[in-house]
Parts: sequence; C-alpha cells; structure tokens
Amino acid sequence: MRNATELMVQYAAYHRDRRNITTHFVGIPLIVFAIGVLLARPGFEVNSLALTPAWVVWALASLWYVTRGNFILGIAVSALNGLLIAVAQWFAGGSIVSWLGWGISTFVFGWVLQFLGHYYEGRKPAFVDCNAISVTTVTGIARRFDDIGVRFVDGAIIGAPPQGDERGPALYFSGDAAGELADLSKYGLDVRVIDGPIGAASALKLSYAGITKGLVAIATTMILAADRAGAGPALRAELAASQPQLLERFARTVPGMYSKAYRWVEEMHAISEFVGDGFPESVIYEGAAGLYQRLADDVAGDRAACERLDAFFAG
Repeated sequence: MRNATELMVQYAAYHRDRRNITTHFVGIPLIVFAIGVLLARPGFEVNSLALTPAWVVWALASLWYVTRGNFILGIAVSALNGLLIAVAQWFAGGSIVSWLGWGISTFVFGWVLQFLGHYYEGRKPAFVDCNAISVTTVTGIARRFDDIGVRFVDGAIIGAPPQGDERGPALYFSGDAAGELADLSKYGLDVRVIDGPIGAASALKLSYAGITKGLVAIATTMILAADRAGAGPALRAELAASQPQLLERFARTVPGMYSKAYRWVEEMHAISEFVGDGFPESVIYEGAAGLYQRLADDVAGDRAACERLDAFFAG
C-alpha cells in the first residue's frame, strides 16, 4: 500500500491547473461536510457516548490517514475532517427537509466544483471495459464515450479468479490511455499494456478464448458423437494411450464448462464475428455457440448430456 508521499505525488500529477486546485480546495471540504450531514442520522450510544455513522466513518478514515507513513500529516488531515464532521452534526439537527437539503445540496455542489476543476485541468476521466465483446462492438462503444469527452480503454481479463496465494488473472489494456492503468500493478494486479489501438485487447481475449474454449467445444462434440456411435470407451482408451495430456486437460475443462456454458454462447458468436463472415472457418464458432446453448439447456433440464460426458471421463 502506498505511503503519503506517493499519494501526494500522484495527486499533484492530476492537479496542476490553479483553477483546479482552487475548486478542490473548496469542493473537497464541502463533500466531507456533506457526508457528515448525511451520516449524522441515526444516532446511537456506545458506553454512554453519543455517536453517529459519520463519526464511525471519520474514525476509520483517520486510522487510514495516520498509517500512511506521515503521522503528523495524518493527524492534521484527521483533525480538519473532524472539525467538518462536528459542524455537520449541528446542521443535521433540524427537520428532515433541512437535514437532507443541507446534505444533498452541499454534496452535489462539492462534486460540481470537482468536475469543473478537472475541466480546467483538461485530464478527461477514463472508462475501462473488460467484457468479452467483439472488436466492432468495443470500437463502437469507444466512439460513444469519445463523443461525450470521456477517454476509453479496451480491457481483457484472461485467467481464473485467484485462489489462495495465486496471482490471479492477467489484465490486458489497449488504447491511448491504457498506459495510465499500469499503476494498478502496485496493488497486486497483473497488468499488461498492449501497444495497440482500441480493440486490440478485445481481439486478444477473443483469440485466446477461441483456442481454449474452442478446444473444449471440439472435445465435447467428439466425445458425445463417439458415445452415440458406441465408440466412447474406445476413444477414451486411445486418448489415454496416445494423448494422455489432452485427456487430463479435458477431464478438467469439460466438466468445468457445464455451469458456464450459458455465458459462452454469446462469446462464441463474438469470436465468429471477429474471424469474419468472409472466412468459412467462422462457422466453427457458430457451431460452438449452438453446442454451448444445447449444454446450457441440458444443465437446466435433465442433464443427460452432462451425465454421458461424466461417464466418459469416469471410464
């Protein structure tokens, strides 16, 4: 976790314009004040000490500030926040209309000042999309964000969620603003920036999924076809003898696919679109989409196909 100096250096990099600094000098205290007003209710007591949710949040925030490596600065910021929270409690003491009026109005005004400052700064916010969608779709989304002045980063997540001490999936980003996400690696994320335009990260995701999930589709298709023809045991024996690594892989990935088959349907359509209608191999993934839809229906139904697949791997 970064210390106070690192945080201040990063903050300074995004706040250079004097107008931005001025609006933040007013806007941030207003937001803290507003939070203090809105969280001033309901009140409760702990060992005869009158508290509100605002004071609980203040205590947790203060603990964070004083543990950033600069104790004096942490105490100073916490004291200022405490003063704002104390004043806010007084403003929250009136009617419900008055309480919400002060809280909401100062909260909104504080954020208006924040956005106004960043307008002067000229650094646009960035939106990151990590969904498994087609390159055409992601470039279209990027244009929409560009029309409203928001930078867009194309993202792709490859790998399973982390378990235990595992590092977790790789996060790929592409586009003009992708480099700014490299700092996420400081938080333990495996960030990889692609030197390419919007669509490059999505293309990587689709290509990788086309291979890994495509292999699962091929294996599932052939196992079920062999089973229908009475050749299932012979196919398993041949794989065990000549392709043991493939059999071991499929014994994990095919059963692991059952609960996710419904999610893979649209992904296969996106991969087919990515390959292109002008290429006959694109129909491979339309077929895979149909297979995964059939298996999704099977999971929701009698699971007959899943049971045949399980029996194949059980030997």
